[in-house]
Amino acid sequence: MSFFTNFPVVKYYFSEKDPNEYTLRHIIRRFKVEELVKKNVLTYQNYIIAEGDSPDVVAYKYYGRPDWHWIILMYNDIINPLVDWPRSSKHVMDEAVSKYFVTRTATFTMNSINVVVNDATGIQVGATIKGIGIPDDLVVVGITGTTLKTNIVSTFSGAKTVKIDTVLNTHHIVNSKGIIVDPAVYQGTDISYVRNIDYEHALNDRHRLIKMPLREHAQRIEIEAASILKGT
Repeated sequence: MSFFTNFPVVKYYFSEKDPNEYTLRHIIRRFKVEELVKKNVLTYQNYIIAEGDSPDVVAYKYYGRPDWHWIILMYNDIINPLVDWPRSSKHVMDEAVSKYFVTRTATFTMNSINVVVNDATGIQVGATIKGIGIPDDLVVVGITGTTLKTNIVSTFSGAKTVKIDTVLNTHHIVNSKGIIVDPAVYQGTDISYVRNIDYEHALNDRHRLIKMPLREHAQRIEIEAASILKGT
């Protein structure tokens, strides 16, 4: 069924100034699958959502029924697919750039070729920023081997306001077991640096594993949901 087909209808008047009667779907009515059913491994299969697949695409691939998208969402307690469904890699990157784009004051020196960062929060001190950029309101991408985005128009030095894209900066450090460690006190050498963008992708990927109710159970959900909504 289409998700809203079996919701009951109600008659509604918006205000005394509008005498017209409107027929609306009563979408506040709710239902859910029993937790004991969802925990029964005989009623579902695990499924990994592929990059870019929306709920209706997954429903079509698995059931041949794109209109069963609501069953998948309900079975997995997904209230808001914009938050609880995996986003595309491009979407994750766009959000990360917005999230980790910060403004800092940095001190630079410059010769005719390169800009050297002397002091800045969020930029590696001593990093050489090669070739291009303008002195004021610089856009700095990354933390090392950084390239400014527009042509240098004059020699400069001193403190400047810069916009820094810290997507590639380190978010945290983990050991070989995936445990977050503090390098200042951790004695092991088995450490890896997790960048901000890696962290955001990992958060997104947590949503990829879902439960797909087997076809016979999906059909039963459809029938029982219709009955509940109609009050029969």
